[in-house]
Amino acid sequence: MSHHTTHKLRLPLTWLLPPLLAAAIVAIGYLANGSGDATSLAICRELLAGTDQGRQALVGSCWHAPLTTLTLLPFTWLLGCSTIAALTTAWAVWTFTLVIAGRTSGRETPRGWMLIILLALGIVASGKGALPSAAVAAAATIFALRSAVLWWQSQGLRDLVKLAAALAGLTICGAPLAGVTLALALVVPLGALRNPDTCRRIPAIILLGWLPAIYTLAVWLLMNRLIFGSALFFVSNLHNEQVLLWSAATLQDWFPSHPAEALALAFAAYAYGMGSATRNTRAVAAGVLGILFWFWLATLRGASSVWADTGSQTALITAGALSLWLLRNAGPACCPPRVAYGDLAIYILIAWIGARIPAPLPTLPPADMIQQVEATALARSPHARVFVCGYSGLNLIPAATRQRLEPNLDLHVSALRDAWYGQNLFLLVPAPIGAAATENVHTRLPRLYDSGGGRLLFSQDYGPWRLFEIVGAPTARQLEEWRQTTP
Repeated sequence: MSHHTTHKLRLPLTWLLPPLLAAAIVAIGYLANGSGDATSLAICRELLAGTDQGRQALVGSCWHAPLTTLTLLPFTWLLGCSTIAALTTAWAVWTFTLVIAGRTSGRETPRGWMLIILLALGIVASGKGALPSAAVAAAATIFALRSAVLWWQSQGLRDLVKLAAALAGLTICGAPLAGVTLALALVVPLGALRNPDTCRRIPAIILLGWLPAIYTLAVWLLMNRLIFGSALFFVSNLHNEQVLLWSAATLQDWFPSHPAEALALAFAAYAYGMGSATRNTRAVAAGVLGILFWFWLATLRGASSVWADTGSQTALITAGALSLWLLRNAGPACCPPRVAYGDLAIYILIAWIGARIPAPLPTLPPADMIQQVEATALARSPHARVFVCGYSGLNLIPAATRQRLEPNLDLHVSALRDAWYGQNLFLLVPAPIGAAATENVHTRLPRLYDSGGGRLLFSQDYGPWRLFEIVGAPTARQLEEWRQTTP
């Protein structure tokens, strides 16, 4: 077969491989663990409805990344706030991720296809292929890693600009990827120090490399100042008791707990060691970044934030696949085919094992909880209104009950009493466990769930949720009305 014929056969596969593998990633992830990111879908629903709660939810927490919501938003506008929209978003973003991986490896050759396949197998092993949040984290990470490795090697202006753009995207991935963002940001000055020409222009290089991320963070701060009245509102939940809770019992969570993580960390460390021995600077850079990503993942888990590890776990898997490929193909001599086939066999085995590991079952409220809550409130008064606190409650409120139930992301009890004067008001509060520990209600009233509050009277339990009635002293408006009616 001639070289021209071989090239013609490879060309369709070059363009078809990323979308086909992305479809397989999403399908296997959905069949294994279903589709998550219900909170992001609920935020998109509120944004499309034009509600104040939608704008608050977009920027109101460092744990719920604006980038994931903004990526999902156009698909929910076209397809509705449904599972189909989430799966389509995941497929599109995984396709983009694999295309970027192909541009890194040179996807026109079988050797270049290897990185795409290894990355896809690593994601399949994680079991999170159907999550848009995992796909967005992988896309931002692979784009940043590719630019960081090239900047570390050659100090090119184009690579610096691409790295700066990637850092801006990672900035609005929030706290789950904060350590990943910081590690990649350090590549900007450290890479410049490796070249005498760029070393003399360190201030300008830092300005160019970090300015987009700083500007993006400033916009986030400004939106919090305009919407909530506090520029730091989105990080105020870091002070909550159960958010960053260090405990000796969580030390076991520092170590890789999933086969895909263990493999990625092992290959990152292997790439660092062997790359140093063979003077493969690109493999060394990717390996070091992969190890740093694992440190951040371990830090999240050690701080009892295991529920927020999807992004950092995906970043670690991405770095592991890239560092292994760079070790095999970016050094002075390329590896023989049998070594590449061995790597592929290991990844296939890990994908088979990882895909069979069931996801942890989420703690769900009773199926008819909302109907029970509404019935309880209406039994108290026909003019009752229930405020469902936090991001955890966004996806609990069906459109049919929206007149009596409303989400609340910024709790001010006095403001609620003034705004809904004359009505019986209730708060539905989630238990401060896992993601719900970051809710604003636990920032404002940290003891509410356990012991109630001065103006909040416990009403009823609904699984991990508790209903409180807002009571208290008469408002100034009520006192004035009483004075007018008293003879």
